[in-house]
Amino acid sequence: KEAPAGITEVQPYDHAEPPFDLRVRQLVCCMRCHLVKSKAQFYEVGCENCPELGMKGERGRIEECTTLDFDGLISVMNHMDSWASKYLRLKKNILPGCYAMKCNARISEEVLEDIRDRRR
Repeated sequence: KEAPAGITEVQPYDHAEPPFDLRVRQLVCCMRCHLVKSKAQFYEVGCENCPELGMKGERGRIEECTTLDFDGLISVMNHMDSWASKYLRLKKNILPGCYAMKCNARISEEVLEDIRDRRR
């Protein structure tokens, strides 16, 4: 069916799963893309922006690649037009979702080496 004249039909789109529990102590952010979710969500789904980190179903990897040490929470709906994603310098290919305004931790060099080795 076509939408009536003057009405734009909304299409489904890919997005990162939003945090289910907004209690601050329950949320962590991906140290690579700054996506914010609960540890349980990273365990169930992984990081939609960084599948190469291999967090889905891997508690150890989640501990290595996420942190509680982040400031602020902002939602990005359209990364191409969002002042927030430009301000935060988020990658161009991120999915709409909730992101940390500042991540105060970095992924260890060992984890980054492991990712590089997997690509070879």
